[in-house]
Amino acid sequence: MARVRAVLAGLMAAASLAATSAEAGAQQQTGVLHVTVRVGPAGGAATAGGRHVLLVSDNPPSRSPWRIVTAPDGTGKVTLPPGNYTVESDAPLIFEGRTYEWREIIDVPAGGTPLLELTAANAEVGEASLTPDTPGAPQKTDPWELLVRWQDSLVAVWTPTTHAAGVVLSRTGLIATTQRVVAGDTRLDVQISPALKVAAQVLAADEARNVAILRIDPASLGTREAVPITCEGTARPVVDRGQAISAIGLPLRRQPTTTTGTVIRLDASTLGTVFDLPPDSSGGPVFAADGAFIGLTSVAALIDGAEDPETTVVRVDAMCDVLAVANTTAATAAPPTATLRPVEPTDVVTEDALRAAVQQRRGSLEPPRVSSSSFEIDLISPVVAFAGMQASMDFGQGTRYVADHPGVLLLRVAPKLSESLWMKVARGAALTQGIALPPIKRYEPGFARMRVLCGTAEVVPIHPFVVQRRVSETSAIREGLYVLTPDALGPHCGAVTLEVFSEKAPDTRESVSLDATLLQRLWDELAPYRRQPPPDR
Repeated sequence: MARVRAVLAGLMAAASLAATSAEAGAQQQTGVLHVTVRVGPAGGAATAGGRHVLLVSDNPPSRSPWRIVTAPDGTGKVTLPPGNYTVESDAPLIFEGRTYEWREIIDVPAGGTPLLELTAANAEVGEASLTPDTPGAPQKTDPWELLVRWQDSLVAVWTPTTHAAGVVLSRTGLIATTQRVVAGDTRLDVQISPALKVAAQVLAADEARNVAILRIDPASLGTREAVPITCEGTARPVVDRGQAISAIGLPLRRQPTTTTGTVIRLDASTLGTVFDLPPDSSGGPVFAADGAFIGLTSVAALIDGAEDPETTVVRVDAMCDVLAVANTTAATAAPPTATLRPVEPTDVVTEDALRAAVQQRRGSLEPPRVSSSSFEIDLISPVVAFAGMQASMDFGQGTRYVADHPGVLLLRVAPKLSESLWMKVARGAALTQGIALPPIKRYEPGFARMRVLCGTAEVVPIHPFVVQRRVSETSAIREGLYVLTPDALGPHCGAVTLEVFSEKAPDTRESVSLDATLLQRLWDELAPYRRQPPPDR
């Protein structure tokens, strides 16, 4: 009884504390400050100030400033306790040769939603000269000019677990990215354009420095320039704390973009800043205010509810050491092959078209499924994938890719739930004692790889993704998510065989065949996403 009374007392105390916290929260009801940034030429249409960074400080200061990064349309917002605030630009906004900076004071009432409009009328406006302001001062370059100058020197790097960015360092086919991008992956592709993707090899990788140097067939680069990297000791770019820098990012299946930041941490091989970049942009180039190439981004994943994470920049100093190893290896290693990889169809699949297809579909929106002894394989068309995403279907780290609605065929390979022999024996023993236990199932060993055979020819996937999908708060399973072109499988194959290999038995295949009816169904369903006739056999 004493233990029960203690538990009840604890619960009552917790309830009292919760009530007190709720009352304090009600008294301290927050407000939401909305901001718009728009500038433009005199007498012309306003131009949105997207990706502008604003710092919001309480008066008098009691903590580090809140940070707003405006959306592409120039809007932003932040939730604040009631009070008086100073809103100011972290760095000037540069537009058509002029700089725009703001510093405004505003009250945020409890429960209020004030709007702060930042325009040319209330900005401090200056000239954005590309020449030094004073003798010996560093030349300043507009980040958007750097984007235009170097965006073609940025490439996408694909592995079974990651999408990232890379930088062309040499016309001989050398690509720099971060080592964490390529660590442990067996297939490595570099996508140079939406229509051109090639196989890549790792020449050198250094885990401590977080740098990897890849090599591709140099002919695939076409006329793309190499970003100049300075590795001679005294000539290397100098970076100081507080210095303004900019980065170019490559969002998943999107055009390159740029963002700015300020150096807040500095050591021999890395520096720290806060960039508004998606995690799949790791490996993109970073430039100093004078346009000098100073390193690569290493973007941390953003945890739900967390503030913007610090972005680590791998400095040129660390890159140069690994580049020297790569150049030595390149002198004796076999040259890279010109192996082309399949790419996604370039036609855009719109949500409106997919929504209409869902409404017109007859029958189930469940994907057809085939099974081996340890795995279940779903064959997912764009329409089925769209319906699944609307129902919050989870594809692990592949969810971002699927949510972009590519016009492809997805093969999702998931380990089965099954009950072990010994668990069945234990349940039987318990039943003899009058205790009926429900089946206790566990997932089979995780996915390792798969071969897809169209007839006797192996189909090369666009992406052989391997994803981790969480099934509880403490565990996750390893699945395959293979991406195929919409003309990869169909009646022209004659027969289709899927050979699946598990982590537990990586050399033992489990084979599944697709029947002719299922092949025809897939072929018909993928017809809107195909442009080329089926290959002759």
